Amino acid sequence: KQGEEFEKKIAPPTLLLYVDAGKDTMVKRLLKR
Repeated sequence: KQGEEFEKKIAPPTLLLYVDAGKDTMVKRLLKR
């Protein structure tokens, strides 16, 4: 849904970045922000 709204309002994406990390790693990264 979010991607479809982006395409309607801005433009189709030219790059897709997929991050696959464990839950603990993601929590640590979010807490550093």
